[in-house]
Amino acid sequence: MLKKKIMLTLIFFVFFSFGIALQVKSNIGQSAMNAFGLSLSSIFHIKIGTTINLLNTVFFLTYVCCLKFKISMKEILQFGYIIINGVMINFFRVFNFT
Repeated sequence: MLKKKIMLTLIFFVFFSFGIALQVKSNIGQSAMNAFGLSLSSIFHIKIGTTINLLNTVFFLTYVCCLKFKISMKEILQFGYIIINGVMINFFRVFNFT
């Protein structure tokens, strides 16, 4: 049961990242977080997935500080998903969908 749950979570993260990559590629509206990441990636000339990784890492570290560094396995997995999300966004941005 746990393996199935992990696989479904990873599949949905791939779809989530694919959706963000399509939004950025097609220039339709994004969430505030993705729009901020897109602006920063344009300013600093780095990939959008890398920028989103950096922003989410800053938010994650702030969250860990609020927990007074008492993190569980759930929080460690959350950080892994942050990295997977940014890598997958960069991966899907390589493809030309037009």
